[in-house]
Amino acid sequence: MPDEQSAVLAGNLAALASSNPSLAALIAKSVPSAAFLFRRARDGSMVPSVRTRSGEIRLHSLIDPRKEAQRLLQSIGAPGYLACFGMGGGFSAEAFLRQRQAAGLLIIEKDASILRALLGNLDLSTVLKDQRTQLTVGTGEIRSIVRSRYLPAVCGDFSSLPLRPWFEAEEDFFGRAAHELSRAADEARADYAVQARFGKRWFANTILNLPAAQTASLARVHGQLAHVTAAGPSLEDDLEELAERDDGGIIVATDTSLPALQRFGVTPDVVVSIDCQLYTYHHFLMSGSPKVIQFFDLASPPFLVRRAETRARFFTSAHPLSRYAAARWRRFPVVDTTGGNVTHAAVSLARALGVSSVRVHGADFSYPGAKPYARGTYLYDFFQEHQQRCLPLESSLVTLVLGSAGLTRVPADSGVRFSTLTLLDYQERLKNLIEDISGSEADPIEESPAQISWQEFLAGYAESIRALPLPSSPLGGYFSGLPGEQRGLWATLLPITARILREAGGKADRAESLDAARLWALERVDRMLTDWPQEP
Repeated sequence: MPDEQSAVLAGNLAALASSNPSLAALIAKSVPSAAFLFRRARDGSMVPSVRTRSGEIRLHSLIDPRKEAQRLLQSIGAPGYLACFGMGGGFSAEAFLRQRQAAGLLIIEKDASILRALLGNLDLSTVLKDQRTQLTVGTGEIRSIVRSRYLPAVCGDFSSLPLRPWFEAEEDFFGRAAHELSRAADEARADYAVQARFGKRWFANTILNLPAAQTASLARVHGQLAHVTAAGPSLEDDLEELAERDDGGIIVATDTSLPALQRFGVTPDVVVSIDCQLYTYHHFLMSGSPKVIQFFDLASPPFLVRRAETRARFFTSAHPLSRYAAARWRRFPVVDTTGGNVTHAAVSLARALGVSSVRVHGADFSYPGAKPYARGTYLYDFFQEHQQRCLPLESSLVTLVLGSAGLTRVPADSGVRFSTLTLLDYQERLKNLIEDISGSEADPIEESPAQISWQEFLAGYAESIRALPLPSSPLGGYFSGLPGEQRGLWATLLPITARILREAGGKADRAESLDAARLWALERVDRMLTDWPQEP
């Protein structure tokens, strides 16, 4: 029996090492949990049980655990991506991976000693060597795995399945894991919703910005302290301080805060813009053409870039084509835009530029006194122009705030303050970013000029996506069989796919939508290469 167990363990660890060698090594060094027992079910399967103070807990049926797993999966429908709370005997994982729509599987277990006991007694190599499977211990990697592996345009629906007896026995741990998983899934869905809205526009903007990005100067901004300005009402309280500062710090202004700074005579050193949204255009456009360095995401609207002329600089965000261009064409500062707002991006940019300390002004993430923005921003001018005796400026502003979806009253030192779950989430993400960078040494990424022309880069990109094999169902199997380079190419097309699926009401075939995204992108690239004015 010991030799047999050693062979089972070796096979499992070899299967796991193909995708996660560090976890395989950790399990190999771990002492197996003594709480686990293994019983033979009537169908011949080995079933794990757990000793507890109240007695033995069987994790699966001792009659037909595989049939039990099938019933459990039927109860949650047909997800494309599944998260299992607990490995157990692997019956649910095996049943899920046999389904045609199975695109990805995440198995969450408490610690390595538990996995050492399971992998030493159960042959789980089929599950572990499947490229769709990710195994993790603890809660620390859940969000990063979901962000990288759950692609809604490919995977479709997301579901979770608890190994009920084990979940209840370790309720504290699995409760925390469920919380992390829920946050990760919500973030993925929110990101997908944005992709479905802007996917085509991001792609078109990026390729249209390549000529300007090729000739843009490197990002050179000097300073140890950055004052990052947001457009919240509290910015008004700090304008005088910003105007009279003598601390040698630079001002990194969000595009929405720029008009308020200009009205008070404060000239920032840097302006940051990331949005494709109409309201942001209005805030930015009313500021004229500021004679300062203006940083844009590669996916920013090209007309804003043209307006900045030689003062335009670029950074790389999470947009897949932007990352692809930075990796294979020209390196730019990398900015975290996952916070969902331009203030988050401005703080990240300041650090990427080498600033060691950041102070934030006007980042209220709420509506103090039912005010949406600082005075001097776009909405004040708009509502002032349209105000009437029975509809004064203040009434329009309050009506705008009180009409916000999900509005809730939040604690305030004085007066009334409202917020929304979205704004509070933005605030939490910004706090986490600031905590992460506080006390750490700034590590700016070295930029590099383009080694080839933008036309050569785009022509090579088009050739590569033309060569992609035709997508086929099930997409989980299709993607898992692709080499990393081709998966990276498809990643640049997933936001377009999300948009195409939205245009079809979510009812289109996913494989056909992926190919439609590829053809749409090729048409845009070919048009860009053909129609762009040729150099004399």
